[in-house]
Amino acid sequence: MGRPRKKNYIIAGPPDSVKKFRLSKEQYLLERIAGKSRQRIADEQGISFNTLYNRHLVKWGIRAMNLEEAAMQLLGKSTGIGGNNCENSSRG
Repeated sequence: MGRPRKKNYIIAGPPDSVKKFRLSKEQYLLERIAGKSRQRIADEQGISFNTLYNRHLVKWGIRAMNLEEAAMQLLGKSTGIGGNNCENSSRG
């Protein structure tokens, strides 16, 4: 009875056009030790800073700067990378 309803579909681009965050916690920390800011890492991964902060950093337990700094120092000691650089690269 009556016309069938039109279904609304969202047409997305090809799957390649959608960037996904692909860094592990260790890879992220190595980027931070190398001196990259949180914002720069988010930009390079194609996500917003808020997504990085609220999804990934919370999941990894390093949302607070002091926790991230401690994780960077621990990773730096275990891999032999970083040293004093860990403290300086955690700002921002």
